[in-house]
Order: sequence, then C-alpha cells, then structure tokens
Amino acid sequence: VAVLLPGQGTRLTGTGASAAEDPRFGEDLARLYAAVLRAGGPDLRGFETWEGDDPRLLDTSVVQPLLFVVGLAHLWRLERRGVRARALLGHSVGELTAAAYAGVFGVEDAAAAVVRRGALMSRAPAGAMLAVPLDEDAARDLAAGLPADVCGVNGPDTTVLGGDPDTVAELERRCAGRGLSAQRLETAHAFHSRAMEEAAAGFGEFLATLPLSAPRLTVISNRTGAELTAEQATDPAYWAGQLRGTVRLADGIRTLLAGRPAAVVGIHGGRALTNPVRHTARLLGLEHPPTIIELLGRSGADEALAHEDALARLWAAGCPVDFDVPQVTSPVPLPRYPFAATRHWIEATGALPHERPAAAAAPVLAPVPQPEPSTPADDAAETAGDLAVAITAIWQEAFGGEPLGPSDNFFTLGGTSLQAAQLLTVVNDTLLLGVALGDLYEHSDLGAFISRAEELAAARDDAELLRLLDEIEGTP
Repeated sequence: VAVLLPGQGTRLTGTGASAAEDPRFGEDLARLYAAVLRAGGPDLRGFETWEGDDPRLLDTSVVQPLLFVVGLAHLWRLERRGVRARALLGHSVGELTAAAYAGVFGVEDAAAAVVRRGALMSRAPAGAMLAVPLDEDAARDLAAGLPADVCGVNGPDTTVLGGDPDTVAELERRCAGRGLSAQRLETAHAFHSRAMEEAAAGFGEFLATLPLSAPRLTVISNRTGAELTAEQATDPAYWAGQLRGTVRLADGIRTLLAGRPAAVVGIHGGRALTNPVRHTARLLGLEHPPTIIELLGRSGADEALAHEDALARLWAAGCPVDFDVPQVTSPVPLPRYPFAATRHWIEATGALPHERPAAAAAPVLAPVPQPEPSTPADDAAETAGDLAVAITAIWQEAFGGEPLGPSDNFFTLGGTSLQAAQLLTVVNDTLLLGVALGDLYEHSDLGAFISRAEELAAARDDAELLRLLDEIEGTP
C-alpha cells in the first residue's frame, strides 16, 4: 500500500469528526495536539468543529501543524486496522509527516519541526500562487522576465508558479492573452519560491539541533522525485532546500507507481492528490493500475463511513484488513414469519410475435432505392456526429493513453479543476458553445458530456451567431 499525504490547500473542515466513533483515534489526536502545544504551536483542540471560513484555516502557522496531526493520526489508525504503508509520498509539509512515520523524526521532534516550519513560512512576504495548464518548460516561458518561480510540477501539463501579488496578476493577464485557464491557489504566500529563502535558512539551523535518522520505509522526495536516501533524510540542508525548492510531485508519482502498489490511499478528502495519480497511471498505460482511494471520501462526505468504505476497497484490492468485527457472545433471535407466496409478475396479454401465424402475402418486388434529399434532421445528425468526434478528440488530447469511450469519466480519468476549466475553454472556443463548469460536473462521462453539448448546440441560434461574427470581423 502506498500513501499520499497532502500539503496546504487541502480541505480540512470537519476532518477528525470520526474521533467520536473511534476512541483510539481520538486519543492519538489528543496526543499530537499536546505535542504541538509543547513545541509552542497553536491549540488545535476541537478543530473538527471549525467552520470553512475560519481564518485559522488560512494561517500557515496553524495549518501546517494541523496537517501533520491529521496525517500521522490517520496513518496510525490504518496501521491498527492491519494496513501499513510501505511507500509514502507527501506534498510539501506532507513529506515531513511521511518522514515522521518512517522514523526520520521522533514524534516530539517532528511536532517541533512542523511548528517551527509553519511559523517561519508564515512570516514570509505576502505572495500568491497560480496553477497553469502547461508543462514546466512552457510555464517558464510564460513567466519569462518576471520575478516568478516554478513552485510545483504536479503533472505533465500542470505547473504552479509563484511570486509577489503583482507578478502573479501579470501571469494571469498573460494566461488570458493565450487563452489559458489558470487557477489561483488559496494561499497568502508564494510557497517554494524565492520568498521562502529566509525561512529555509532558519529551518535548516533549527533542524541542526535535532537528531535525524535514516527512514525505515520508502519515502519519496519532493526535491528529486526519487526515493529519499539516508544521507538526504539526515541532512538539515536537505529539509531546508525542500522548503524552498520546487515540489516535483509528477516525478514522485511516477516513482510511486513504479513500485507497483496494489492500492494508493490519499489521506485527505476530495481528489487533490489522487487524481494526478489516476492521470499518470493512464498515461503510463499500466496493465494493472492500483486501486486509488480517498480515505476521507469526497468533499462533504461522512468521515466515519468514508473510512470504512476505504477499508472495504483496500480489502477488495487484496490488502489484509482487520475489520474489527465484534464477536457474538449471545444468539440473536430472528423474526418468525412465513415468506408470502404472492406472485408479482406481469401476465402476457396475447400471443408473442413468434407465436402468431404468418399472414399469406403476394411477393412484392423491392423498389429501386433512390437518393433521399437532405433534410434538416439529416443535417442535424451530421452536425451532432461532427460534434461528438471533435469533443472526443479534445478529451483524448487532454488525457492521452488508450482511446476513450462514452463511459469514461472525467474524474476517474484523473481530471482536476484546473484541467476542467482548460478543457471547457477549448471546447467552447473550438465549437462555439457555452458549456459551463456545472455541465461537466453533472455530465462527467464522455458520452453524457457529448449529449449535453449537443443539446446546447441544438438550442444555439446559428444565424444570429454568424451575424455577430460578421460584425466582429467587419464583413459587409
């Protein structure tokens, strides 16, 4: 089993609510809260009741210790149920959580490191981050001449750029000029950029005071995308560079999949980290892709039910799971009633077609087929066919891999919110449609999406559209 551990930007509202149903999970959370407090960090008790707009969820000095607490507590919880991670890939601060679970840090030292890291990064100058639908080289070309940095490479066509607010605003204008749908991240700083150099130096100095050990499990490095070595794990300068340098998530995912895990579990709600794994597995054409699971379910899901569902899916993938089923200590009486013999069936109303006698009829010569004149219905069918071909090609370009079919789903293919925005831009600009983001969410299978696009095309006033185009182009 491989495990993904999130960084900032992941939904945390309500996370930990299932502690009431699992007292040992609640005890783990309480133990880690106390460790964070002893390290001079924030009071995280009761965080599962915080509202989504709570300002603490945007405070780096709070969010980073919180991600550490939630991630490590859920790793311990999985272990109690028989599921032990053999490989871990954490995003940004998630790599420190992975290292703590793998034995690089003791629990108290890990809590102190995360508290110090969050505090140092929160003091950095204000900044912003922008996800753009480009590979790393194209993203660097987009940012040419600006004081911007590549903060993360999340996929073959998803790169995160960061800089001061004015720089990121200019990046947004450049994206708009190129017809690119960019997405600004919900952060107050440009993490993993030049703005973090002072924080990185301070973090390296702090880690030099802590004992560090070689990892006992496979931890994948953000800096290299390869397995974290003993030399890197025990070098304070590595962790300082990890805070400042580019997060090479895409490379890390390929390394993770090369280990051929039976299942990949994301310790988060939603699909922020799991969808890039789905997308990469498809692009690699894996013969036996892993089962990919969100431990806390989709956004807004009941955490306790999502956790049990995740365990069931792990078991179905061949992983040993202790379902902790209570032993029956006394027989349970069953209800005593007869099964009713009521028949619920639709009676035939007459002879079936193959039972009816064939009527005698004189032979009729088949007429010579004549070409049918084109009708509006024929033209509409041809247009719909062209539309389906064009949309299928756009989806295929976005996801790559084996040919797509009508039942392929945007989200199970690994589609992200950034990719959704860019795909809709291409569809609408290419086909002169007005497909909205909600249309994609409600019709996320390729076939259903094509049907929705055909509905919008049928309702479109092409004559008016042509007139407006003529006006724009200045055609008399």
